[in-house]
Amino acid sequence: MRRWPVLLAAVALAACAPSANLQPPAPTVALPTPLATSQSNMPIDAIRVAAAIVDRLQGGTGMASGVSFLPAAGQRLDGGDRPPDGFNWRGTTLLQYAARTPGDGRRAAGRLEFGDGSGRRTALLFTVEYVTAAEPIEVVDVRVAVEFGLSPAVAAYVIDAADLPAAGSDVLRSHGGLLALAAANGRPAADAGDGDQVVLVFLMEQSSPSAAFAAGVSVNRFGTGMFADDTRYVDDGGFRAALIPGGIREGQVEVFAKALFRPGAELDEALRRPRLIGSFSVNPPPGG
Repeated sequence: MRRWPVLLAAVALAACAPSANLQPPAPTVALPTPLATSQSNMPIDAIRVAAAIVDRLQGGTGMASGVSFLPAAGQRLDGGDRPPDGFNWRGTTLLQYAARTPGDGRRAAGRLEFGDGSGRRTALLFTVEYVTAAEPIEVVDVRVAVEFGLSPAVAAYVIDAADLPAAGSDVLRSHGGLLALAAANGRPAADAGDGDQVVLVFLMEQSSPSAAFAAGVSVNRFGTGMFADDTRYVDDGGFRAALIPGGIREGQVEVFAKALFRPGAELDEALRRPRLIGSFSVNPPPGG
């Protein structure tokens, strides 16, 4: 396995030179100012419809919330985006709530937030039209789409190279499997041991297929420059991970694992600049 100090000596004046110490601001998508950020201050019909959408996305009918779906609306929901298996509904933000015209009822829009036991997150944006004149509430139109992370949270761990499964293992293709491996065998990047190691860098939010993610090592904490030729990547339904092999030795020049991210085509090109979203020291602590 290559030793990072040897590699970095050759590239410290080139690829690892920081491009800037300050990063561009995190990009944003223009959304309406939230009308409500929790169910405690949402209209009861909007709460029921949001719960029915989540139930339908997770294989139910929505009737537990007293909500029915017209056939076309239900089929659109059944065939569209949905949260990954193992992700639970964590909250709702209401972005629009207005009278439906023509006809009785409401038009609403919002965000459904989901998470799993590993701290990963994803969200769905929804728009819905429904009639409230009788029970059950009747959904006449609904659409959902993934809200991809534009500046995803990052986690990094260091594991002994010997703890990686053999080539071809399903774990090496699974974001959740690698995250479980890191939790069981890894250490935070700042607590790396001495020897042959692999740094695992995880994006903890779902990203767009057109987004770009890169991870590598550098002798500089800031900027977008890094050495990344040996990095291997996993893209598991938009959840990204990187495996960076190398050797760590006590007393070496300080080395940083870095994560760079470029948002996808859902943003205007002018907002899609690569930016540093994580930088982690991977040197062992003094004395071990």
